[in-house]
Amino acid sequence: MIKPFEKPLDSIKGLLGAAILGSGELVPILDMPALLKYKRPPEEPRKIAVEELEEITVMVVDDSPSVRHMTSKVIENAGWKPEVARDGVEAMEKLKAARRLPAVILSDIEMPRMDGYEMAVAISENPKLRDIPVVFISSRSGEKHREKATAAGITEYLTKPFNEADLTSTVKRLAKI
Repeated sequence: MIKPFEKPLDSIKGLLGAAILGSGELVPILDMPALLKYKRPPEEPRKIAVEELEEITVMVVDDSPSVRHMTSKVIENAGWKPEVARDGVEAMEKLKAARRLPAVILSDIEMPRMDGYEMAVAISENPKLRDIPVVFISSRSGEKHREKATAAGITEYLTKPFNEADLTSTVKRLAKI
Protein backbone atom coordinates (compact mmCIF):
# COMPACT_ATOMS: atom_id res chain seq x y z
CA MET A 1 0.00 0.00 0.00
CA ILE A 2 1.27 3.48 -0.95
CA LYS A 3 0.73 6.27 1.53
CA PRO A 4 0.76 9.71 -0.15
CA PHE A 5 2.93 12.43 1.38
CA GLU A 6 1.39 15.39 3.14
CA LYS A 7 2.48 19.02 2.91
CA PRO A 8 5.19 20.12 2.18
CA LEU A 9 6.44 16.84 0.64
CA ASP A 10 3.35 16.43 -1.56
CA SER A 11 4.65 19.13 -3.94
CA ILE A 12 7.81 17.21 -4.90
CA LYS A 13 7.47 16.18 -8.56
CA GLY A 14 8.20 12.54 -9.31
CA LEU A 15 7.48 11.32 -5.79
CA LEU A 16 4.11 9.58 -5.24
CA GLY A 17 4.48 8.70 -1.59
CA ALA A 18 6.00 5.97 0.55
CA ALA A 19 5.42 2.38 1.52
CA ILE A 20 6.39 0.54 4.67
CA LEU A 21 8.09 -2.79 4.13
CA GLY A 22 7.54 -5.82 6.37
CA SER A 23 10.89 -5.02 8.04
CA GLY A 24 9.55 -1.61 9.04
CA GLU A 25 11.77 0.18 6.53
CA LEU A 26 10.26 3.25 4.82
CA VAL A 27 10.68 3.23 1.01
CA PRO A 28 9.87 6.17 -1.29
CA ILE A 29 7.69 5.38 -4.32
CA LEU A 30 8.74 7.21 -7.47
CA ASP A 31 6.43 8.38 -10.26
CA MET A 32 8.59 7.20 -13.16
CA PRO A 33 6.45 8.63 -16.02
CA ALA A 34 6.61 12.07 -14.39
CA LEU A 35 10.38 11.78 -13.84
CA LEU A 36 10.98 10.75 -17.46
CA LYS A 37 8.99 13.73 -18.74
CA TYR A 38 10.77 16.19 -16.41
CA LYS A 39 13.18 18.52 -18.18
CA ARG A 40 15.82 20.16 -16.09
CA PRO A 41 15.99 23.94 -16.53
CA PRO A 42 19.02 25.03 -18.54
CA GLU A 43 22.04 25.80 -16.39
CA GLU A 44 23.47 29.27 -16.27
CA PRO A 45 26.79 29.36 -18.06
CA ARG A 46 29.49 29.35 -15.42
CA LYS A 47 31.64 32.43 -15.37
CA ILE A 48 35.29 31.44 -15.24
CA ALA A 49 37.65 33.75 -13.44
CA VAL A 50 40.74 34.87 -15.34
CA GLU A 51 42.89 33.20 -12.68
CA GLU A 52 41.34 29.83 -13.55
CA LEU A 53 42.36 30.22 -17.18
CA GLU A 54 45.88 31.32 -16.47
CA GLU A 55 48.21 28.71 -15.10
CA ILE A 56 50.78 30.16 -12.73
CA THR A 57 54.32 29.06 -13.58
CA VAL A 58 57.19 29.26 -11.09
CA MET A 59 60.75 28.71 -12.33
CA VAL A 60 63.07 26.76 -10.02
CA VAL A 61 66.77 27.26 -10.74
CA ASP A 62 69.16 25.05 -8.76
CA ASP A 63 72.08 22.80 -9.66
CA SER A 64 71.01 20.16 -7.12
CA PRO A 65 68.56 17.63 -8.61
CA SER A 66 67.11 16.83 -5.17
CA VAL A 67 66.50 20.52 -4.35
CA ARG A 68 64.90 21.08 -7.78
CA HIS A 69 62.67 18.05 -7.23
CA MET A 70 61.70 18.99 -3.66
CA THR A 71 61.00 22.64 -4.54
CA SER A 72 59.02 21.58 -7.63
CA LYS A 73 56.84 19.36 -5.44
CA VAL A 74 56.09 22.32 -3.15
CA ILE A 75 55.14 24.37 -6.23
CA GLU A 76 52.92 21.58 -7.61
CA ASN A 77 51.23 21.04 -4.23
CA ALA A 78 50.37 24.74 -4.18
CA GLY A 79 48.60 24.30 -7.54
CA TRP A 80 51.23 25.95 -9.73
CA LYS A 81 53.33 24.65 -12.60
CA PRO A 82 57.07 24.32 -11.93
CA GLU A 83 59.61 25.02 -14.68
CA VAL A 84 63.12 23.84 -13.77
CA ALA A 85 66.62 24.84 -14.83
CA ARG A 86 70.00 23.50 -13.68
CA ASP A 87 71.79 26.85 -13.65
CA GLY A 88 71.56 30.46 -14.77
CA VAL A 89 72.51 29.70 -18.37
CA GLU A 90 69.74 27.14 -18.79
CA ALA A 91 67.29 29.46 -17.02
CA MET A 92 68.10 32.37 -19.36
CA GLU A 93 67.74 30.11 -22.41
CA LYS A 94 64.33 28.93 -21.21
CA LEU A 95 63.22 32.48 -20.37
CA LYS A 96 64.21 33.78 -23.82
CA ALA A 97 62.37 30.91 -25.56
CA ALA A 98 59.28 31.01 -23.31
CA ARG A 99 55.91 31.87 -24.80
CA ARG A 100 54.72 32.67 -21.31
CA LEU A 101 57.04 33.96 -18.61
CA PRO A 102 57.00 32.60 -15.06
CA ALA A 103 55.28 34.60 -12.35
CA VAL A 104 58.26 34.16 -10.01
CA ILE A 105 61.79 32.74 -10.24
CA LEU A 106 63.22 30.80 -7.28
CA SER A 107 67.00 30.46 -7.53
CA ASP A 108 70.02 29.16 -5.70
CA ILE A 109 73.11 31.40 -5.61
CA GLU A 110 75.99 29.01 -6.20
CA MET A 111 75.65 27.20 -9.54
CA PRO A 112 77.99 26.26 -12.39
CA ARG A 113 78.26 28.24 -15.65
CA MET A 114 76.15 31.19 -14.41
CA ASP A 115 75.48 31.72 -10.71
CA GLY A 116 72.39 33.32 -9.19
CA TYR A 117 73.94 36.80 -8.95
CA GLU A 118 74.90 36.83 -12.65
CA MET A 119 71.47 35.52 -13.62
CA ALA A 120 69.71 38.16 -11.50
CA VAL A 121 71.73 40.94 -13.15
CA ALA A 122 70.97 39.52 -16.62
CA ILE A 123 67.25 39.39 -15.77
CA SER A 124 67.20 42.93 -14.39
CA GLU A 125 68.97 44.26 -17.52
CA ASN A 126 66.52 42.58 -19.92
CA PRO A 127 63.41 44.75 -20.54
CA LYS A 128 61.30 41.64 -21.26
CA LEU A 129 62.31 39.94 -17.99
CA ARG A 130 63.03 42.70 -15.49
CA ASP A 131 59.55 42.68 -13.93
CA ILE A 132 59.75 39.01 -12.88
CA PRO A 133 60.36 38.78 -9.13
CA VAL A 134 63.48 36.73 -8.30
CA VAL A 135 63.77 34.98 -4.94
CA PHE A 136 67.08 33.58 -3.76
CA ILE A 137 66.89 30.41 -1.68
CA SER A 138 70.36 29.83 -0.28
CA SER A 139 72.17 28.28 2.65
CA ARG A 140 74.23 31.51 2.77
CA SER A 141 72.53 33.58 5.42
CA GLY A 142 75.20 36.24 6.02
CA GLU A 143 74.54 39.93 5.55
CA LYS A 144 77.25 40.14 2.88
CA HIS A 145 75.31 37.70 0.65
CA ARG A 146 72.02 39.51 1.24
CA GLU A 147 73.57 42.87 0.31
CA LYS A 148 75.09 41.42 -2.85
CA ALA A 149 71.70 39.88 -3.71
CA THR A 150 69.93 43.21 -3.24
CA ALA A 151 72.52 44.91 -5.46
CA ALA A 152 71.90 42.24 -8.13
CA GLY A 153 68.17 43.03 -8.12
CA ILE A 154 66.79 40.21 -5.99
CA THR A 155 63.24 40.73 -4.73
CA GLU A 156 63.36 38.37 -1.74
CA TYR A 157 65.95 36.26 0.09
CA LEU A 158 65.07 32.98 1.86
CA THR A 159 67.49 30.65 3.61
CA LYS A 160 67.73 26.88 3.33
CA PRO A 161 66.16 24.85 4.67
CA PHE A 162 63.06 26.87 3.82
CA ASN A 163 59.64 26.55 5.37
CA GLU A 164 57.07 25.45 2.75
CA ALA A 165 54.42 27.83 4.08
CA ASP A 166 56.87 30.75 3.92
CA LEU A 167 57.83 29.84 0.36
CA THR A 168 54.24 29.53 -0.89
CA SER A 169 53.16 32.75 0.84
CA THR A 170 56.16 34.55 -0.69
CA VAL A 171 55.26 33.28 -4.17
CA LYS A 172 51.59 34.25 -3.67
CA ARG A 173 52.54 37.74 -2.57
CA LEU A 174 55.06 38.32 -5.37
CA ALA A 175 52.84 36.79 -8.08
CA LYS A 176 49.88 38.79 -6.71
CA ILE A 177 47.74 35.66 -6.40
